[in-house]
Amino acid sequence: MSPERLPSATAKLNRSPARPEPRIAEIATWLGQFSRTLKTCRLYEGANPNTVRFREELAGNLAALLERHGTFRLEFSAQQVLCEEHVVMGATSREDNFAMPFFRDGLYALAFVPGIESSEVQRLVDILLRVTSRVSRVTEDLVTLLWDADLSHLGVSYVSAETDVDLGDAGDANEAPAPQGRLMPWPARVPDGSGGLGAPEAAGAKGAEGASAGAVAPAQANDFCPAPRAEDWRAWEPAADVELAFAALDETSAVDVDAFVTRMHAERAEPIPIAAMALVRDALGADPAHEDRDDLVEVLERILREAISTANWSDARAAVACLSECTAGYWDGTLLMSELAQPDSTVTAALAKQLDELTIAETNEFAAFAVSLGASSIEWLMAIVAQAGQQRTRRVLLRTLVDMCEGNPERLAPWLSDPRWFVVRNAVHVIGASGGRVPVGMFAPLLTHPEVRVRHEVVTALANCAPDDGQPLLLQLMRDPEASVRGPALYRLGARRNDEVSRALLELVADPAFRKRPEDEFRSVFSALGGCSSNRALPSLEALLYESGGARGASSAYLQAIARAIARIGTLEAREALECGTRSRHAAARDACRTVLKGTGHA
Repeated sequence: MSPERLPSATAKLNRSPARPEPRIAEIATWLGQFSRTLKTCRLYEGANPNTVRFREELAGNLAALLERHGTFRLEFSAQQVLCEEHVVMGATSREDNFAMPFFRDGLYALAFVPGIESSEVQRLVDILLRVTSRVSRVTEDLVTLLWDADLSHLGVSYVSAETDVDLGDAGDANEAPAPQGRLMPWPARVPDGSGGLGAPEAAGAKGAEGASAGAVAPAQANDFCPAPRAEDWRAWEPAADVELAFAALDETSAVDVDAFVTRMHAERAEPIPIAAMALVRDALGADPAHEDRDDLVEVLERILREAISTANWSDARAAVACLSECTAGYWDGTLLMSELAQPDSTVTAALAKQLDELTIAETNEFAAFAVSLGASSIEWLMAIVAQAGQQRTRRVLLRTLVDMCEGNPERLAPWLSDPRWFVVRNAVHVIGASGGRVPVGMFAPLLTHPEVRVRHEVVTALANCAPDDGQPLLLQLMRDPEASVRGPALYRLGARRNDEVSRALLELVADPAFRKRPEDEFRSVFSALGGCSSNRALPSLEALLYESGGARGASSAYLQAIARAIARIGTLEAREALECGTRSRHAAARDACRTVLKGTGHA
C-alpha cells in the first residue's frame, strides 16, 4: 500500500484534530460504547443480563447511526482510531487500546454499511473477543476470522503479506493498487513441520543472495524476528571475563544488599490491606479471567469487612475503589450491606462498639463513607443505630439517615415492626424528618404501640406531613389514654380551621363526664376547639356555656375555657356572643365572659 493510502502511526498521532462535526461526535460515542461492550463481555458470562443488554444496545445504536448518517469508515493505527481524519478514540493505556488488535493483525480500515443486522454486529463482537482472549490460539487472526464470517454489511481493508486486499470496502474502489511486498505490522507465526511454531511469516522479494522471502539468517535480527539469545547475552556475542564480572558485582554488592534490605523492611512495614490491594491491582494489570476476577472481588470484600470492623475508613475507601476497578465500575454493595445489616453480623457489632468510643468528628467520617456507598447502606446504618450505646453516635447517624432517606423513607418500613421500642422510635423520627411527603400510612399500626414514647414520636412526625394527611391519625391520637400524647395531638389539630375536627371535638366536650377531667386537659381541648372552629360552632359553644354555668354548676375554670374557645374563633359574631354572655342570668357564665373580654383570661 502506498504511503498516501496508509498514513504512518506517527503521522496520525501528530495530526491536530479540528473540532469534530456532530456526525463524527456520534461515531465517537458509539465507538466508546463498543469498547465498553467488549469490557463487559470479558467480565461477565454470555447469558448475563448486563452482557445481553450491552450487545443489544450496541447493535441498535449502530443501526440508528447508519440510518442517520450513512456509511462510515474507521481507520486504525497503533494507538488511535480515525474517521475522516478525525481521532474518534485513542489509547488511554497499554491495556486499554481499542485500535491495537486491528493494527496488530494488519487490518487498517473497517467500513459499516446501512442495513447491517444485529447478528452481524454480534458476530463482530464475538470475533474481537476471540482474538483478544488470553487463551486464543496463535494461528487465529482478525482478518481470517472476518473473511470466514462473510459479513455482508461490513467492509474490511487489510494489509497482506503479498499485496493489499480490500474485502468489500467500497470506499477504496477507485484508489490505485498499493506496492507489492508490504508487511503486516505484527505478522502471525505459522506452524512448522514439527508441530511447533516456526519463524514469523515474512514477505518480500528474494535478496541478492537468493534467500526466499521471510527467511532470517541465524546471526541476524530484524523487526519481526528477534535475535536468538542464550541466557543474558546474544548467542554470537563473545563470553565476558568471569573474574572481571565477579569483581564488578562484588564492588557494588554492599550497596545493593543494603538497598534490598531497606526495600524489604519497607514492604514488611506496609499494612497488610494496602499490600493486598497493591497485589490485586498488579493482578488486574494482567487482564485476569472472569473466574479470577470473582476471586479478587472476594478478597477485596474481606479487606473491606476488616477495615470496617476496625474503623479504618481510609482503607475502606481504598477497598471500595479497588472493587470498582476490578468490576469495571459495576460493583454493587447491596449484598454486602444486606449481610452487614443482619442482627448476627459480628462486623457490625464490632463497628458499633468502635463508634461509641470515637469522637463526633470521627463518627462523621464514617457517616461520609456510608453515604458514598449509596442507598444500599441505609439498612446497615439503622442496624448500627440499633446497637450503638452512645447518644452522640446515634444522633450523627440519624442525621445522616434523614438526608439519605429524602424522597424514599419507605426503606425504613421494616424497622417499624422491630420488637425494640427505641429502634421503632428512631425509625419514626427519620421518616418524619426526611424531606418529601411523609407516608403517614406507615404510622397507622403504631397508634396502639404499647410504648408511649413511640406514640409521642408519631405525633411529632405528623407535624411534618401535609395537614390533610395527618388529620385522621391525630383525631385518633387525641383519644390516647396518655395525656402526654393527647396534648400534642390536640395542639396540632387546633393549628388550622377545619369543620371536621371541630365536630369531633364538640362531640368530645358534649359528654357529661368530660368536665370532670383535670383542668389542664379540658383547657387544651377547648383551646384546640377554638383554633379549629368557625362561626358554625358558636351555637354549640354558647349552649354549652349557659348549660354548664346553670344547672350543671361547672367550675369557673371550665367556663372560662369555654369562653376562651369562643374568643379564639376571632370573628365579630364570636365577640357578640361573649358580650351577650355578660348579660346572662347565670352569674358564673357572666363572670367568665367578662373575664375573657377584659383579657385577664389569656384569650
